[in-house]
Amino acid sequence: MDSQQLDHLISCITDQKFQVLAITMRFTAARVSEARQLVWGCVGEEEILLPKNSTKGKLASRVIPVNPLCIGALEEWRHQWAATYKRPPRKTDPVFPGASMDRPVTRQRFGQVLADAAARARLTGVSSHSFRRSALSASSASGTPLADLRTLSGHRSLQTLQVYLQTSDAAKRRAAMRFA
Repeated sequence: MDSQQLDHLISCITDQKFQVLAITMRFTAARVSEARQLVWGCVGEEEILLPKNSTKGKLASRVIPVNPLCIGALEEWRHQWAATYKRPPRKTDPVFPGASMDRPVTRQRFGQVLADAAARARLTGVSSHSFRRSALSASSASGTPLADLRTLSGHRSLQTLQVYLQTSDAAKRRAAMRFA
């Protein structure tokens, strides 16, 4: 999905909590399982820590520098969170609480919200992984070295990372025009 499609999809999510979860996934290339488990202590002014215990394989933590749009959305959500739960969030509180305030929202619940938003947006083939794939593809298309993307995404190999990367017809054409 391109940037405009992502904007449209996110605008079709009607609940602010889930909208900010989608924004977080979009601008961190985090898996839904990583983003949904964030606690407020992991959200900094310019970066987000994805702790080892929430990452795939639980092998290593990742620190992701984050787009100011994402940080702004998280800060707005922090204020709404405090109003909703009648107190400021503690460092150990889930950023995206589920039915119980002390546990994060489930992948399944986010999947339902995303499916509803995709239907409203008239987009097909949307999944929670669309944000990760789109983020990594867009960064690659803008010239980010694959080694840097591998570090940010948490992939163990470049080969695995490359499975995610999509290229546009325009990008293929530009590349072909550079052939010697």
